[in-house]
Formats: sequence, structure tokens, C-alpha cells
Amino acid sequence: PDQFSVLAPGGRPELGRLATATRTTALLRARDLVDAPIRKGDNREEVWRTRLAPFVEVSKAVFVYDRYAGMHAARRYVYNLRSRDGLTWLLGKIAMYPGRRVRLITAVSDEDGGRRMDAEVVADGLQQLRWAMGEAKVRLDVVLIPDGARRFGHDRHIRFAERVALAMGPGLQVFADAHADETITVARLPIADAKERERGSERHQLRPPTEGWITNLPSARR
Repeated sequence: PDQFSVLAPGGRPELGRLATATRTTALLRARDLVDAPIRKGDNREEVWRTRLAPFVEVSKAVFVYDRYAGMHAARRYVYNLRSRDGLTWLLGKIAMYPGRRVRLITAVSDEDGGRRMDAEVVADGLQQLRWAMGEAKVRLDVVLIPDGARRFGHDRHIRFAERVALAMGPGLQVFADAHADETITVARLPIADAKERERGSERHQLRPPTEGWITNLPSARR
């Protein structure tokens, strides 16, 4: 009667009754690790398994507030630079849970090292990223904000619906490499504060085309 989950041989997968799904061992452990730093050398796959995946599993929507995530995608997919890109890795992981929606709030700029980095370029980079994922069952919604401290602070977070919001200084770039190259502070952000931060930036968002900044349909060129 006291058990609400059962671990299969080897410790995975975990089965739980629907009524107690939010109290499974994996989710409780993820909550315990919320405020623990990601230490230099930590494997991103382990961070995913122990901290992020349990929240994705119980959240239909994930909100990513990261000023530079879109620009990193553009550097990689538009300009073919050897740019580190944590967004591609994270979306690939979230796609393991079909039906999830990811809302990305990110910034655009006039230029980046002499290269255009406006809304058209950033949207192109994000579109190419989405097409690179093929028919993955994840929806990417994009909100583009003109760069500027008043419109978009340096703070970055990931919010798992109403479950938890995690603030991370470097944002998604902590996942750009297989192992963290420095120790990163991770802090629990109150859900209300995360939402207010998102709304505050979205008030300045650029008007998207009628069809949206990107499509989640497979590319006709594939």
C-alpha cells in the first residue's frame, strides 16, 4: 500500500499508478537535485536522466527563456560555423516524449561579428534546426525579441509547465558539449517569477509572419 512505483530489474523503467505518478522515485530525485550545481566534467546525459527527463515526462509544455539560443542556432545552421549549440541537443531529448511543446523565447540582434543576426536570419536558423529533426513529435514555437537589456535580461531559465523552473547562468549552452566545461550554478526559480520574466520580454516581441516564424511540418526539400 505504501508503494506507488515499481522498479524493473536494473532499476529502469519505473512503473507507477496514475494517481501517484508525480511522486515516483525518479521525479522525487529530480526535485532533490534541483538546486545542486552542474559541476565541471558532469555528463549532460546524466543531467538529462536525473534532472530534466523526469520533469519533461510529466509536463506537456516546456518554456525556454534564453537570450542567445536562437543566435547560436543561426551560427550553426545558417553560417555553418563550428558554434556550440545546446538547443539542438535539448530538443532532441525532449522529442523522446512525443507530443511535447517547446516555447522558445530568444533574442535577435542587428549583427554578430559582422554577420546579420536579425529576425529573418535567426528564424532561418531555427527552421533549419527543426527540419534537421525530421518528423520528431515535438512542436517548437518561437518568440523573437529585439536584443537589449531592457527587453531581455541576461537571466536564462527552463520552465517545465507548472512543475518547476530552473535558472542557469549560461542557459542552454551548458549542454552544448558532452561534458560541462565549468561548474554552473542552478537555482529553483519561482514559477510566478519565471512567467513574469517571460511576459515582460514578450511585450516587446516582433510581429511574426502570418504563418509564424517557423513551421513544424517536414521540409519539402528533404
